[in-house]
Amino acid sequence: MVFQVAFSLVLLVGALLFSGSLRNLLAVDAGFRQNGLLIADVDFSRSKIPPARRMAFEQEMIERIRQLPGVASAAGSAILPLSGNGINNTVWKAVDPKQKMQTSFNWTSSGYLKTMGTPLLSGRDFGRS
Repeated sequence: MVFQVAFSLVLLVGALLFSGSLRNLLAVDAGFRQNGLLIADVDFSRSKIPPARRMAFEQEMIERIRQLPGVASAAGSAILPLSGNGINNTVWKAVDPKQKMQTSFNWTSSGYLKTMGTPLLSGRDFGRS
C-alpha cells in the first residue's frame, strides 16, 4: 500500500512537470507564422509529369496559387519546419580538413520567408550596421 501511494505521487509529480514543460514549449516563438497557413505535401512521383519538367510544373502551380482570391502569398520548400525531416551535408574547413561540421539546408522557392512570416536577419539585428 505504501509503495502504491509513493508510486502514485511520483507519477503525479511527473505528470505535473510534463504539463508545465509542454505549456512552456507551446509558448515559445517557433520563428514562423503558425496561423493562416495551408500546407500541402505534393508528391510528383506518381504523376505522369516527366522528371525534367517537375520543377517548372511546381513553379507554375505556385504562381497559379498566388493568383487565387484570398491568397496573400504562396511558396514551396523541400522540407517543412518541425517536420523531423532534413537534408544535411558535411563541410570541411579549408585551413584544417580534419575540422568538419554538419550543415542542414532546405530548398525553397521565392517568397518562402514572406509566406512563413519569417524575418530575414540583418547586421543591425546583431548590433552591427
